[in-house]
Amino acid sequence: SKIGQVESVTCQEILDEFAEKLLVKFKFSEEMTQAAVQEVRQFSHLVEISGTLKAVPDDPDDDMVIECAVIGNATHVVTGDKHLLSLTNHQDIAILKQQSLLHCCHPSVLPAAQQPWCSGRLRDLGGDVKVLCRR
Repeated sequence: SKIGQVESVTCQEILDEFAEKLLVKFKFSEEMTQAAVQEVRQFSHLVEISGTLKAVPDDPDDDMVIECAVIGNATHVVTGDKHLLSLTNHQDIAILKQQSLLHCCHPSVLPAAQQPWCSGRLRDLGGDVKVLCRR
């Protein structure tokens, strides 16, 4: 998304969860956390969700991801989250792992996955990071 190969969509609820994971689970400083959140916000289309969609029975906290994807007209949800991956799709929105998306894309997308904000510890977030690609 940062280099224009895909378009990212997110919502404030996902950004808040992202910040919490960085602070609590990965012990990022407040400054590093805010920088990462701000960078994601800059290259993402921000949508508002109502919190009413129920799509992930095994983990209702993940409903916000599906609702964000639906409202944001996403074509894909890219995640490592097992509850989301078990759905495989929702309303023609494919739910897949990062590797699967990269295999579908032109090789020029690969360097984008190695940008400074998602290298090292962020790449290890696995199931905690959700990327939604817009139509």
